[in-house]
Amino acid sequence: MAPTWPLVERRKGERRQGDRRRAARPDFPPGLDASVCTGRERQILQLLVQGMTNRQIGQSLGIAEDTVKKHLHHVYKKLGVRRRALLIVDLSRLFSAG
Repeated sequence: MAPTWPLVERRKGERRQGDRRRAARPDFPPGLDASVCTGRERQILQLLVQGMTNRQIGQSLGIAEDTVKKHLHHVYKKLGVRRRALLIVDLSRLFSAG
């Protein structure tokens, strides 16, 4: 069996590098921790604040409506929000302040 240590160490390094990139995201509102959301989730949130529906967001990004729903579900869990309307209100305040 081939040793896996170099592969494991490389993956750890890649994860650390990704964490550093996520920590310095200037395009995300300052009130939320940028490391919480992925790049795609942030794109979806920006379109959500503009008042787009899931279908419109999907068409704009070239992804399925169900994929948009899945990303939003993850965001709700990460940010501790239960409803879309509350998320939009919070994000609107942050984007207008930023």
